[in-house]
Amino acid sequence: MTVQIKSRVPSPFHLPDEYGGKVISEGQSVYINDTLVNVNALLGQLHPSLIELRLVPNGQPNEITPAPSPAHRAASYVVGDAAKWANPVPTTVGAALDRLAARLFTVGTNTPIP
Repeated sequence: MTVQIKSRVPSPFHLPDEYGGKVISEGQSVYINDTLVNVNALLGQLHPSLIELRLVPNGQPNEITPAPSPAHRAASYVVGDAAKWANPVPTTVGAALDRLAARLFTVGTNTPIP
């Protein structure tokens, strides 16, 4: 299944890293080889006045197949001081950031991190 993402905003729109971090301008489209539900979730449920999503036939020119996760999340992480981490210590940048975010969320009395 292919989803067309078409920008309706005059300023450049940055696509997530999973879609190559591309930037599209108003009226420009990009085609993603994924489901409408997945694309909508990854874009953060944007208002239809900002972005248009529609299903189109597979095999569009320059169609993007999403990466399973951004490369920087999967990059290996070597702990500098293992005593600062509960076991098991994180081994990827994504795991380390997720654990730090969870701790900040808890310390901030379950307030979303600004």
